[in-house]
Amino acid sequence: MCRIPLDAYAQFAAGQGLWSCGILATPNERIGVSIGFGHTPPAYGNIFTLTGKCVYTPWNIRLNDAFTLYPLGVGLYSSLSSSENIKWAWDKTKYPNNYYWWPASLRTGPIVQFALQGRVGTYLITPYFEVSTNDLYLSSYFGNARSLSLPDILVMGAGVRIRLKP
Repeated sequence: MCRIPLDAYAQFAAGQGLWSCGILATPNERIGVSIGFGHTPPAYGNIFTLTGKCVYTPWNIRLNDAFTLYPLGVGLYSSLSSSENIKWAWDKTKYPNNYYWWPASLRTGPIVQFALQGRVGTYLITPYFEVSTNDLYLSSYFGNARSLSLPDILVMGAGVRIRLKP
């Protein structure tokens, strides 16, 4: 029997699909590891995304018996995207070998999260807010810091997690 707490989550935006959902495992109070599947509708590219995250929360603040604040979670994510225009590799008939240094469909980057966990009856419900960026955005920023600002490379999203009963 699995004793690691599991949460189901649904998320809006944050570079992992317009909507995504997945499972979060929290082997202890400070570390969360998740895997999720996202989709961006056809009007915006019809992109399917698989994302893995690992987030470390150094501390929390217990507000009362029902609510706990998680003011800072930091971590890393990797996402693999696919669509008609995003292939696993660059088209070698269009681009010479090593023209692009980054993979066509893989993005990796840092995440910062803020969450508030609440007990509603027997359920633990956790709304959260997330800010992230990725390797490509960071490379563009450091190469063009005069043209780009931090808000240009940050991606935001929000979601909710619900603790599943073991």
